[in-house]
Amino acid sequence: MPWARRYIGNPILSGLLRLLFQTPISDSHCGMRSFTAEAYTRMALKTTGMEFASEMVVKAEQVGLNIQEIPITYAPREGESKLNEIRDAARHLNFMLMYKIFRK
Repeated sequence: MPWARRYIGNPILSGLLRLLFQTPISDSHCGMRSFTAEAYTRMALKTTGMEFASEMVVKAEQVGLNIQEIPITYAPREGESKLNEIRDAARHLNFMLMYKIFRK
């Protein structure tokens, strides 16, 4: 993971998620997730971009799913990242703020 994403982008977005939604997850954008089909259905996920990671954490907390963090070791990525830092950060922020304001 590039330095700026690892030490600036990811910590800021994960910190905002913890602040706004009182979730204990330290790295909410880690791509390693595991859940049952029933849990997936209960979360009723809607987003289609990089903010999907944030939505999954928020909704898992809301529906009372057991969330655990297990340390993993990242391997070097093969291929190019599709991440667009500005666009994807804006989508994350928009999701968090709009969901915090308008959630049902």
